[in-house]
Amino acid sequence: MTDSNDYEVGHGKPPKHTRFKPGVSGNPKGKPRKNRTFEEEVQAVLSTRVPVTINGKKTYVTKRQLLLEQIINGAINKNPTMMRLALPLLRMSDGAPDFEILPEDQKTLQALMKNFNSDGSESE
Repeated sequence: MTDSNDYEVGHGKPPKHTRFKPGVSGNPKGKPRKNRTFEEEVQAVLSTRVPVTINGKKTYVTKRQLLLEQIINGAINKNPTMMRLALPLLRMSDGAPDFEILPEDQKTLQALMKNFNSDGSESE
């Protein structure tokens, strides 16, 4: 079969009317986006930078930094919930001191832990 210009259609030679048109994408919708996992979503949200005012100066920090500051400040202000959240953070930090509990402080520590336990039972 021949075209008007003596073009022979065959293997590797498609008819001109079925070829890709110049300037028109062969994949107009593009590659579909990958669905993000929950962990990736959490990382994206925590990495978002938000404006904060510190000592009268506007600066930007990540939500992760802001959350950590609020937990630590709440623990410093004796908020029991924030103290419970801050204790594992202290264990993770490199500067956490290693210390031995003295026998006379054991009773005070048990009373403190009683307040932290949600079921109210003492832990050792």
